[in-house]
Amino acid sequence: MKSRPNPLLRSSSLLIYLRSAAFAVAAGACSSSLHAQSWDGGGASNSWGTADNWDPNGVPAFTTTTDLVFDNLTRPNNFIGAERIVRSISYGAIIDSAFQSNVQDFAGGASRNLTLQAASGNASITVNVGAVGNITLGTAGGTGAFGNIVLGSNLNVVHNGSGTLLINRPITGTDFGLTKTGTGTLQLGAFNTATGALNIDEGTVIAGSQAATGQDINAFSGLNLRGGTLMVRTGFANKSIDTAPVTVSVASTLEMNGVPSGANNFNVTFGGAAGFALNADLTFENTSPVTTLTNGMTISRAMTGAGDIIVDTYNNIASSSDSYGLGRLAVTGDNSGWSGDLRITQGTVSLGGALLGGQASGTGAIILGTTASASGAGLTFFS
Repeated sequence: MKSRPNPLLRSSSLLIYLRSAAFAVAAGACSSSLHAQSWDGGGASNSWGTADNWDPNGVPAFTTTTDLVFDNLTRPNNFIGAERIVRSISYGAIIDSAFQSNVQDFAGGASRNLTLQAASGNASITVNVGAVGNITLGTAGGTGAFGNIVLGSNLNVVHNGSGTLLINRPITGTDFGLTKTGTGTLQLGAFNTATGALNIDEGTVIAGSQAATGQDINAFSGLNLRGGTLMVRTGFANKSIDTAPVTVSVASTLEMNGVPSGANNFNVTFGGAAGFALNADLTFENTSPVTTLTNGMTISRAMTGAGDIIVDTYNNIASSSDSYGLGRLAVTGDNSGWSGDLRITQGTVSLGGALLGGQASGTGAIILGTTASASGAGLTFFS
């Protein structure tokens, strides 16, 4: 008679195999953190190329699997020193004052590009909860030639700190874009040429370069508002955003916060032939601290979709104020494809151009004020 294998032994072997496989997966999941290098600033210079500035000691490999951690305020003004590639950069909770990494050579001030690229998946920049200091990636000032932030992969910015992360050099890279998540604030402070999409899922993205055109966001293939806030800010009198189509897919906010120089009014225009798809509600606010000028935004491109526009334009105006020109929103496009409501809580919406036959306001209702305050809302027509 043939002997049969003991099923208990077979089960035991399978259990040992499964445990070994699980251990291997867990070890693999931890491999990226095990190979991360943390900045401790212990070297004799501020250069990323100084071995003693890193823990464990040794200059990082600077490849598509390199993860850098900055959780130390020693040598907070540092220089990448050479052309560098990294997969991720993480800022820890200890960053409680200004921290800046310059895309320059340390010795001569020559430009050095920083490429954000992952061997697979997306590259990332993370600002952890508890980080209250402002962080600059790029160059906030100084002399010499400055490099760019180059995207070799799509970039995820996960910002949950309370300080502002400023990317202050041009973001470049064909077909790659940026997705912002987390409650914190990301400011784009340069003339960006990256051609992927800008996705704002949480928190705030400031289009804040000092330019009259929207060169900080115009090159992106689309501005996708998916639950966050896009703040448009500049010191110039006007800012025009003419190329990138806007899509609102989750209730979001469009905010203007201009502080123009001199006695110039501040105006933002979404113009050109690009689309403006309101597939969810969009709240328009003016939070500029300047209350003596007529600050406004114009949407002259065609709007479509069924989302509402909610106009709550000025955070300092009392409900009884007649200063409706502060934060005026002008809607002048052919919006016959827009079926959402126009709800004006505070401020003024101007409807006009050559489209006074109802096309500018779309096919939805116009709702002035609220039950608490109907006096803070205004509606004008112009031709």
